[in-house]
Amino acid sequence: MLKIEIEANKVWDLFQEKKGKLFTDLQEIATDPDINVVVYLTAVGESGEIQPDIIVCVNDDAFYEESCWDKQDCEEVVSSIYNKVTKMAHTKEEDSITEEELQDLEIEAREDEIDASLYDFLSVVLDNNIDEYGKAREKDFFVDCKEHFLEFLALKWGSDIRRPMYLEDLDGTEKYEEYPYDLIDFDDADDPIYFFA
Repeated sequence: MLKIEIEANKVWDLFQEKKGKLFTDLQEIATDPDINVVVYLTAVGESGEIQPDIIVCVNDDAFYEESCWDKQDCEEVVSSIYNKVTKMAHTKEEDSITEEELQDLEIEAREDEIDASLYDFLSVVLDNNIDEYGKAREKDFFVDCKEHFLEFLALKWGSDIRRPMYLEDLDGTEKYEEYPYDLIDFDDADDPIYFFA
């Protein structure tokens, strides 16, 4: 059973209190010894842009990792992780996790990694004025930049991009796809991202 040492709504405050030490130390916030899972809080980033990072370890190996943007995001991320670990314990042992569940974790981790990298990129390009446009991943500005930039790299320059995703076909069937996705028509005349030379 999952033993929660720090409730999800308290993790951000703990991070603020100890973030100086969290660059080198892992703070245990939850554990389930029955399936050898430990959830840790640590810190990532540089001066002025330090973020909490949540790491899930299974059998002492890092299994999943996700960074947080702000207090609300931190609570949502931690709550989601606690729920996943609880579900894992209730349904199966770690070594019998389905391929689909592993793919879900891979998708979430990779999307978070892309978001964090894009935020850093935009911070530099906009001279650290990104808050003016809204840094939250749900904001139209951020999502629009991400989608168009990845599309530009894939279609203009033929770059290989690792961004797996579950997409729903016209008949409602979900399909696990790698980028660029076969189920998406990138040739949108109403929303051009660039002109080919």
